[in-house]
Amino acid sequence: MVDSLDSNSRNNTLEELVNNSNRAPVDYTVQDARKKPDTAFLYFSTLTANLLLFSCSNFHVWTSPTLPKLLSNDTLINPVGRPINTLEVSLLAGFPFFVGLMGSIFSGAIADTVGRKSVMLYAAITVIMCSVTISASKDIYVYIVARCIIFVCYSSALVLVPLYLTEVCEDHNRAKFGCLMGISMPAGHLYSYVTGAKTSLPVYTLLCAAPLVLFLIAVLLFVPETPVYLIAKGKIKIALKVLEKLRRNKQQQEIERDFEKINDNYKTKRNSVTVSVVVLLKSKVNRKAIILAILPMWVQHLSGVTVIMQFMVPIFDEAGTNLSGTTVSVIAGTIKIIMFIITALFVEKTGRRPLLLLSGYGTGVSLFLLGLFLYWNHIKWQFLSHVVWLPILCLLLNLIVYSIGLGPIPMAVMSELFDSKFRPVALSFLVTLNGILVSALNFLFPILERNFGTHCCMWLFSICCFGGTTLIYFYLPETKGKSISEIQKLLNK
Repeated sequence: MVDSLDSNSRNNTLEELVNNSNRAPVDYTVQDARKKPDTAFLYFSTLTANLLLFSCSNFHVWTSPTLPKLLSNDTLINPVGRPINTLEVSLLAGFPFFVGLMGSIFSGAIADTVGRKSVMLYAAITVIMCSVTISASKDIYVYIVARCIIFVCYSSALVLVPLYLTEVCEDHNRAKFGCLMGISMPAGHLYSYVTGAKTSLPVYTLLCAAPLVLFLIAVLLFVPETPVYLIAKGKIKIALKVLEKLRRNKQQQEIERDFEKINDNYKTKRNSVTVSVVVLLKSKVNRKAIILAILPMWVQHLSGVTVIMQFMVPIFDEAGTNLSGTTVSVIAGTIKIIMFIITALFVEKTGRRPLLLLSGYGTGVSLFLLGLFLYWNHIKWQFLSHVVWLPILCLLLNLIVYSIGLGPIPMAVMSELFDSKFRPVALSFLVTLNGILVSALNFLFPILERNFGTHCCMWLFSICCFGGTTLIYFYLPETKGKSISEIQKLLNK
């Protein structure tokens, strides 16, 4: 009898929420409600979403353990049966980055049509199919095509995972869960380095995709669609049920208020024009948000982190260390994961700006010192043997300071600067711009290195860190504890 009354009361409340369309939109801030421990279901949902990014990141460094095998004359370890040539190496390692941009361009619009959860499922299934194809094939061009398709899914994941996390999280925990994206990528790299060191190419490729089996099971059986998308599609009852599962730590009244807030935000944007890049750029607030979102992302990549990871073995060889490239990669990956976890725990207490500033300037210092050592090595300085430890120290310093700010925070900042109406298109646009920069860096670095030396490249990266971090200091606002609407008002000033 009591259960029946509770059910009737709940249904009446739901009807009021659905039918109350004439009420003026309500704007709640983070301070309106007490912050409570996040639910296990929210942790489960966000970790599952990050499992897609983790698995795609495995293929980001797939060439590192496989190229030595593909360049070998030993047919027992080289499934192609011959060493691949320079053009094939270039296509295998570089071309997928360019093709992958299609994922960032179209995934946001597709997610608005069929749902965030559905697109993530399609991406995971596609990666698994491509992995099986690579494992069963002995044709290098099949590898290239399959990797291009995988990178389309990878770029899609870079859009979809931040989008999903933003729409299931609250204002006070958004950055914490956003930092999980930064953790999942180095974790994927570490997993890839470890599994690729001792296994054959077919087995290693399947191991890279293996976590996606768990992802598919979890998403199909447990993980919900976001309340924002469900409300946009008119599935009000389902949206409220999902919100109740995500926020079981709250009382029913608090959950209903959260629901009203999401519903009000949707109704405010419901009658606006269809969002495209052109519409996105017409808004002064969105233009400002794009600049502020791309700033930390570009500083992240202009810090040279990708180049340092790729050329880690030559740097350690010059330093005279006995550590192998695999050992160095595992150490580097472990350090990044530990620091990313620490950042995720403290980012809501310290804020985004302090960590970004410390990380940016610290990375600039480590790159300057690394460039200085490489310059001394270039000119054959007579006291070089006394500072052979310097590149190791610089590398460790670089990884630590990079991992507390420039590594995990830019993606979290990127997803919280835009209103839900513009967020999918904005994230697609930003990931595309980011992909263009990464592709350009991968293409230009060998040319700059050959003409000016590695030390000049490190100094150039250092200058970019100092300059970009200074711009962050003057222009990027602190978003700690602010709701999306409060951030929008801040950008509109």
